[in-house]
Amino acid sequence: MDIYDAGEQRRREQYRSLVNHYYDLVTDFYEFGWGQCFHFARRRESFKASIVRH
Repeated sequence: MDIYDAGEQRRREQYRSLVNHYYDLVTDFYEFGWGQCFHFARRRESFKASIVRH
C-alpha cells in the first residue's frame, strides 16, 4: 500500500461520518421550514399532475 492508497482508504472510512453529519444538519433546516412532515422525490410528472394524483 503506497501513500495514495492509504489516503483513499482513510477518506473512505470517513464517508459514513461525513454523510451522517450532513444529513443531521440539513434535516434540522428542513424541519425548521416544513416541520416533521417532509418528503422529497424525483419529479417524473408536473407539479399539477402530482397534486391531482395525491
